[in-house]
Amino acid sequence: MKEVNIMKVMTFNIQHAKNFITGKIDIPLMAKTIEDLGADICVMQEVYGKGESESFVGQSEKIAELLGFYHYFAKAIDIGKHGPYGNAIVSRYPITFAQTTQVPSAPRIFKGYYEDRCLLKTTVSTPIGDLCVLGCHFG
Repeated sequence: MKEVNIMKVMTFNIQHAKNFITGKIDIPLMAKTIEDLGADICVMQEVYGKGESESFVGQSEKIAELLGFYHYFAKAIDIGKHGPYGNAIVSRYPITFAQTTQVPSAPRIFKGYYEDRCLLKTTVSTPIGDLCVLGCHFG
């Protein structure tokens, strides 16, 4: 019988790692959710990078540390003086290539809040070969 390799890939809008029950940033909960769902690779949206504000601790790095995974953060924008904000990936397998590409902004036809976006492009070296993983946050 031929062995079948199964890999779980997940996308997760972590919404700044906010726990909506406590109202606080809860990075361990984000890591536990990824672990509980058995994801080998998880692309995340609405992630804080490292910055001046205490919430901007490099959330993907912290999540990866808790899981024993690799990570990459892709900055879409800076939020004032607080720090960078964007997409990220955490992976059980090594990330051998990573690139951030800014998505051209759409024309602003209304005065409301609008975020510029980016595309995260990575190559993950898995047991079944290299895998190209893309991630974006659609507005």
